Amino acid sequence: MKRRISIMTVASLLSLTTLIIAGSLDGILSDAVYALAFIIPVSLGLLLDKRDPYEERDERLYLLPTGEGAALTLPCILPTVAAVMLASYLTSLLIKATTGAVDSVNVGDDLLLAALRHAVMPAILEEALYRYLPLKLFGRDAPRAALILSSVFFAFAHVSLFSIPYALIAGAAFMLLDLIFESVLPSFILHLVNNICSLLLIFYGDSQSFVVAAAILFSLLLLLSLCFIIFRRKRYLELIRDTFRGAEQREASYTPLLFIIPAAFIALTEFL
Repeated sequence: MKRRISIMTVASLLSLTTLIIAGSLDGILSDAVYALAFIIPVSLGLLLDKRDPYEERDERLYLLPTGEGAALTLPCILPTVAAVMLASYLTSLLIKATTGAVDSVNVGDDLLLAALRHAVMPAILEEALYRYLPLKLFGRDAPRAALILSSVFFAFAHVSLFSIPYALIAGAAFMLLDLIFESVLPSFILHLVNNICSLLLIFYGDSQSFVVAAAILFSLLLLLSLCFIIFRRKRYLELIRDTFRGAEQREASYTPLLFIIPAAFIALTEFL
């Protein structure tokens, strides 16, 4: 277990370091280094995951959801997006009230380009590192470790106090669904929809007609989703219990602090 935790920590730390380099570059070169910041750590993590050949492990690819995965994932999309947006809004209000700082996001003027760079690419690359790699490393035998490490590492990887709270909520919801349905596809869909919704608000948030129409449509679909989840709540609870039912090996490890401490320090420096 400690070895797998160390692999996840090293992969996340390598990604963070490379992302810092990508942030200092411009244009296509920045995008290329950004992609490598996830591709290299994921590849390295999968390569280093050499376990005892007699240890039982699930060799499936964790790409397509099992059983009712697709049908039960779709109703979770909008409630998750709503929770993430609410957390983001409340965090911004709290930070503004206490420090006066305001979060600023620059995604350019081209919606299609912004969607590619800030919605599609993050959904693919971040899910590979913070959901697919934990699924492969921990899988069925350590779902609690996968849930905790994935959500905490994903949150601190955003290295901004504006982003860490909502990323923690999103990371936990994303990983939970992936563990339940043994696939990275649910979190990819949720991540992509969440990013697209955020971009639409950035581009069209000043249009009153768009905001009203979007709010009405979002509210109606959210209500339908919540009704479905409540109606099938026993099935959701059953799947969660089945996922976390087994005994799990627990070993104290301070290795994650090697990633969390520097990421937290970078997040704090935005107010210095």
